[in-house]
Amino acid sequence: MFLSRLKKRLGLSEDQLKRLGAFLLLALTLVGTQGLASLLARSLFLANAGADKLPLLYTLTPIFIITISGFFSQVIGRFSHKRLLQLLLLGSALFMSGLRILGWLDSGLYILFIFYIFSEVVSVLVIKIGFWNLVADYFTTLELKRYTSYLNLASSLGYLLANTIASIALQVIEPSVLVIALPGLYGLAIAEMVYIEIDQNDIEVNELHQQPQKHVETLKDSLRQFPQLISRYPIILFLTANTFLLLLVRLLGEYQYSAIYADSLDNAQQLASFLALMAALLSLLEFGLSSLVTPWLIQKMGVRRMNLIYPLTTLASFIGLFLAPGLGSAVFTNINQRSLNYGMAEAVRLLNYNAVPPRILGRFRVLSEGLFSPIGQILGGLILLSAQHLGSLITTTLLGIGLSVIHSGVSYFTGRSYLESLMTMVTEGLVNLDGVKTGWVTLPSSYQEEVQNMLTSGDRQTQLLGLQLATRLPNPSQVLPEVKTLFSHTHAELRQGVVTFLSQIPSQDQHFCTRNLLDSTDQLARAIALELLILCQQPVPEPERSQFWAMGDPEICALITLAELQLSKTSLPTNLEDWAVDLPSYSQRNLIHIIARSCNPDLLILLEPLIRHAPLEIQQQGLRYLTALECHNNPQIRELVASQLGHSDPQMRATAIEILGKAPEENLLPYLAQALMDCHPHVRQQAAQALAHAGEKALHWVEYYLESPDSEVVNAAISTLGYMGTPQAEDRLYEYLAPELHQFSRSWEWLQHLPADRPQWKLLAIAIDDYQKRVLERVFHTLSTLGCSATLDALKQVIHSHNLRDRANAVETIASLRYRRFVQPLLPFLETWASGQSLEQEINADAQWMKTQGYKLILECLASQDRWLELGAMVALMDIPQLLIQTPDPLVQDVAKTLFPARGQVCHQEPTLQRIYILTRVDLFRHFCLDELLLINQELIEEHFAPQEAIVAEGSLRHHLYILSSGTAQIVKTMGGRQKILATLSSGDYFGEAQLFNQNPAWVDVIAETDCTLLKLESDRFLDLIYQKPDMILEICKRFSAFLKQSLEETEITLESPVLS
Repeated sequence: MFLSRLKKRLGLSEDQLKRLGAFLLLALTLVGTQGLASLLARSLFLANAGADKLPLLYTLTPIFIITISGFFSQVIGRFSHKRLLQLLLLGSALFMSGLRILGWLDSGLYILFIFYIFSEVVSVLVIKIGFWNLVADYFTTLELKRYTSYLNLASSLGYLLANTIASIALQVIEPSVLVIALPGLYGLAIAEMVYIEIDQNDIEVNELHQQPQKHVETLKDSLRQFPQLISRYPIILFLTANTFLLLLVRLLGEYQYSAIYADSLDNAQQLASFLALMAALLSLLEFGLSSLVTPWLIQKMGVRRMNLIYPLTTLASFIGLFLAPGLGSAVFTNINQRSLNYGMAEAVRLLNYNAVPPRILGRFRVLSEGLFSPIGQILGGLILLSAQHLGSLITTTLLGIGLSVIHSGVSYFTGRSYLESLMTMVTEGLVNLDGVKTGWVTLPSSYQEEVQNMLTSGDRQTQLLGLQLATRLPNPSQVLPEVKTLFSHTHAELRQGVVTFLSQIPSQDQHFCTRNLLDSTDQLARAIALELLILCQQPVPEPERSQFWAMGDPEICALITLAELQLSKTSLPTNLEDWAVDLPSYSQRNLIHIIARSCNPDLLILLEPLIRHAPLEIQQQGLRYLTALECHNNPQIRELVASQLGHSDPQMRATAIEILGKAPEENLLPYLAQALMDCHPHVRQQAAQALAHAGEKALHWVEYYLESPDSEVVNAAISTLGYMGTPQAEDRLYEYLAPELHQFSRSWEWLQHLPADRPQWKLLAIAIDDYQKRVLERVFHTLSTLGCSATLDALKQVIHSHNLRDRANAVETIASLRYRRFVQPLLPFLETWASGQSLEQEINADAQWMKTQGYKLILECLASQDRWLELGAMVALMDIPQLLIQTPDPLVQDVAKTLFPARGQVCHQEPTLQRIYILTRVDLFRHFCLDELLLINQELIEEHFAPQEAIVAEGSLRHHLYILSSGTAQIVKTMGGRQKILATLSSGDYFGEAQLFNQNPAWVDVIAETDCTLLKLESDRFLDLIYQKPDMILEICKRFSAFLKQSLEETEITLESPVLS
């Protein structure tokens, strides 16, 4: 029931729900198990060692946690997170078994120290590090934002259940006996992880290995910059002191109530039962505070005042311990330390971090969590050890009172600096006000002048921010004179800000403003008044309604219609198509926002004509409003959005798919699947994400597009299956790729048996190389959609790096992916490629070779169902007569020469293949596949030039890229009346690319040396190719650099030479 409601609320697919459900159960099991382990360790320690040993325990525990966590952080990036967590749980199960079965618990006090410290260390490694790293492997960042609260809820429930069950079980079972339950619970957690591994696909494995490591700021780096951070942001000092003092008073309080519990209860079983009952009740109280009381208090009091609550309750708990040291005071202190701390103070501490600039927040947390927090724990233990030599608990209580007073003072200044820092960041644009609005109730009246200056500034964004801040002043009406200066602005966002501000001021001032706006002669002021009435759901008063309607202003009449429709005082316009056609664009935008924000079914029907007749920009904005306001579940909205799937603008189609994809209905799946064939890549991407969100019910619609002849459509279908991330989708992807992967393995063998010295086989070699690159690209695209996006960087490293070690590491990373069946057939090729070895071998292409290997190779390529492999094999067939016809008979030889082309001429009878072959030799097109070269070939214009004919004249303007197909040409520069040959071009060379960038006249002559055939590509098409393949820029830069170096060396010119200029 809970999961079904969760599915409906979050809009999850079946597979996403299964994954979330599995992790909710794992969180419950892990936290419950560790909660029980900590409870038993604590109760056994207090009952047998006594509270006197707690200070030493408090001192040793953080030292072990720091040491072991530091080691763990070094190895966690090198191994699978699943395996590390499973090993931790297995080791914990073996340790707990040894405690009970082997009788270690009876070995003495030292084993109680070890048991307690072990339970605390494992809690940190398993819960705080291991579990959340595992979660990050299976959920994206956006999913984590949505699901973290549910995972925390499951954790709290696990802790509550463990302590509740333990409190009941300990009534009849001794704590030392109950320890035997822990190995079984650890085993249950391991089983749940095995299920997750089998049933779910993680996003990516060992991502740190798949991309170059950036510099990670260490604790030492952060400490060195700490004084500078304090000088610029004083709140950091108060937050640091707050963290430090919080740990001190918490340890003092925990020691106090633990000592009282140990003295008040007779034996280990009673103590353990009492602690379990307290833990269960405190967990329940913590849950109630965090979910009900704390959010309400934060909204009412704000973060600034909430900072004081916990320090004051802590002070009260120590005063209670001083005045009436007993079980009642100890219980109150325990409630304060557990429930109030985690249920209230923790939320306030997290909100305090909003006042730390985002760019240094990570650095500050490194210091806070990695240094100050452990030091505070160690110092607290040392203070308690010292206090033990001074006498009774009264000394510790007085120390707690003193520290609580200091803590309260620091918290007061923390609250003050919170607001100051937050205002500074907001005004400087470091954070968005909406992102930190939680807990910010009001601004002190001292900020009124600053808000007034913002409202009267000439900057629109500053004015918008001033409107937002004005609503947080104690008396917003005091800035009304400044707000009135904005009434005449036509900017839609500024108008919306003014209306929002007016809707939040006191009703008396609001009524007065509305009255003045209605009485104004300015049409914009009247429009603002009508928008305010609509937002506040109030009727338009008479006689203004009749007067405004009689004036006939389209925007005013439209606003009156909206106001009356909202209150059901009128019927829909007779002609919906024309009711808002004559509105200016800013009015159309404003009306769309008003209707969308209302989500009123009576008004939503008006959106369709508005969006249909508005300019394209406003249509897009209208759909974005619907997306932001999450009105996608409304049937009228869905129908309106579905009508935009066939819109002429790709952005409109993509936005419509995005809205419908949030909760895709089954009847829309065919239309969403059809969008995989869209000509625009962004639309295809949105369609893939929408269909993936629908889950496996969209699987059969997507499978059809895997067979499309268009590679872009196929890639979109692959993306859809990859985004689904289910085992069924992964299996379908492998089934589709399996034939290509098998043929890839065969192609690797083909290359090793090709005769490289025979020209008739060169096109087949090119076709095989092209086929391998296409398969590689498709496989890596598949892995990317399955969550391994960093593997694309690894592939680029393999292709472009000249360092053999880097290339080998990249291949090793690819081989370590969990989707090994996808990459296994590629590994021999990649390993050979990364090692720098050549696949070409000396082949003696004779009649015997043709009979034993050549025929088989050609037949396999002809049956490959790949156009380029088949064409390459057909061209290779031309070599058969020369290899097999060895007869000396002159008649046979003459017929063979007549029927078959002369040796050395490759596909000369097929101009398309000949030109494709030439394009493969052009460095500029080295990153294009043969299919792309075929499209480029269709754009080429062929021209012929006689010897000594000028192809390009110096000073002329040309708008083409030239490729030399046959013949030779010279690049000539006239200097001092003499001609200097700068370069000689041959087949496959190109020129003219520089002019396409700078549009300057040619600075050299290009003259045909022999009969030349050139292929021309227009500048617009060339620039399109640059956008398609940015790597072309690198090739052009390399060419310019080499040409410049050669020119300087050959002509020995200086930098002032006109050639360079």
